[in-house]
Amino acid sequence: MPDAAAWSTRYESGVTPWDMGRPHPELECRLADDPALGTGRVGSVFVPGAGTGNDAEALARVGWQVTAVDFAEAVVPALRDRLGPFGGSVTAGDALTMESGDRFDVVFDHTFFCAIDPARRPEFGAMCRRVLEPGGSVMSIVFPIDRPEADGGPPWRVDVESVSDALGRRFELVDESHPFRVPGRRHPHRWARWVLDG
Repeated sequence: MPDAAAWSTRYESGVTPWDMGRPHPELECRLADDPALGTGRVGSVFVPGAGTGNDAEALARVGWQVTAVDFAEAVVPALRDRLGPFGGSVTAGDALTMESGDRFDVVFDHTFFCAIDPARRPEFGAMCRRVLEPGGSVMSIVFPIDRPEADGGPPWRVDVESVSDALGRRFELVDESHPFRVPGRRHPHRWARWVLDG
């Protein structure tokens, strides 16, 4: 996985093909239907690899208390500008290794898991267990599904099973959409949600 300086350089030079310039359309649709995203209430959400904050801001706008983290220090000022009016907080650092006393209702993933070297994926599960409240959810826009393994990464090939494996036995998959495509992206996506046992 590229280091923090490399990610910052990508943002500074505008070479960010993963950035849709807007919230993911599936997240927008689900927030419009149910701002609580199936959890029963709007609460706190941890957004690792938040990038420029498209998804994080969409969550904040409907009332989620957002904590956003990104490896690339170059995006932190813009993230703070976007989330500050909603009371959100932003930290620069490696979300996989961060220690925090805070616990969250949701971990939201879009373009984070697919950027993790497969050898480090168990750290994603450890992070989610560390930061979630019992009964909390991991929500992921799982992609790029069907990307050839030979293409390497990032983004690395991802499927629901690989996220489930990383999360481990304490998480139950409770929602999984059919594959869908998004304009501008070559490979299919799925929406999936897992719940941490209480």
